[in-house]
Amino acid sequence: WVVLVVHARGGHPPWDVTRDEVALLPPEEYAGALEPRAGAVVLANLRGQRQRRAVDQRLSGDDWRRLHALEGVALRKQDDGLHHILDVLVKEGLYDRALVVFMGDVAVGDPPSVPFAPIPPLREDVLMAPLIVKFPGGALAGTHAEASATAVDVTRTVLDARGAGVERTEGTDLFRLARNDVPLDGHPLVARLGARYATRLGPWLLTGEFGRRPSLCRTDVDPACANDVYAENPLAAAALWQRTYRAEVAARARRAESGSKIVPAGLDADTQAALKVFGY
Repeated sequence: WVVLVVHARGGHPPWDVTRDEVALLPPEEYAGALEPRAGAVVLANLRGQRQRRAVDQRLSGDDWRRLHALEGVALRKQDDGLHHILDVLVKEGLYDRALVVFMGDVAVGDPPSVPFAPIPPLREDVLMAPLIVKFPGGALAGTHAEASATAVDVTRTVLDARGAGVERTEGTDLFRLARNDVPLDGHPLVARLGARYATRLGPWLLTGEFGRRPSLCRTDVDPACANDVYAENPLAAAALWQRTYRAEVAARARRAESGSKIVPAGLDADTQAALKVFGY
């Protein structure tokens, strides 16, 4: 078995775009601050202007057009790199029996929020990222699955493919999800970031912060989650809260079992400079 992990930046700045390429990008005569190398720094500074009016923390229309243009050029170059990797698999006779998982680890987020926030709100436009899977032997080729998944499910799938022991591994194999073969109690998706959480089960979405009353909405009839229907749907609210609570308890138990403690990392100057270029 050979496992190859390629962590590409996707649309996230800094963008690999030359000066000559920038000169051809829309909009014409762009006078904004977004440029390939320091794009994430500009976005971070804009996002951090908490003392100014909210309108001053937003990108203009020209800024959004330039950002999308920079993303497009960078993604085309990464597509060429991915094409080269797949070509190698084909030439070596490995493609047909290979499991290829192409996943996004960060979503841009919708305007007017400043994109690529390191600690964003747990909204759908941030949590929904692309996932494309090529199963060995062409299984389910051309299938568009409606099921959603998490990184835990991807991990389970890779371990299954390698024949590793998965008895204590959470998640559902992506092949099962693509065939809509989910557990009888559904396939809840739980995202946690500090004290905040978002739990999705079918059309229901529960969001909140531990210690406070959550909000509930139905994304099929209210995609923007503008209406809180927590009080009107106590059964759905209770079901999602139970799954959220169980996920949090399990996570704390794993941390206690491993005895892991958070130790502040000492960063050298080069690492700090690299993180700054990525917007941290």
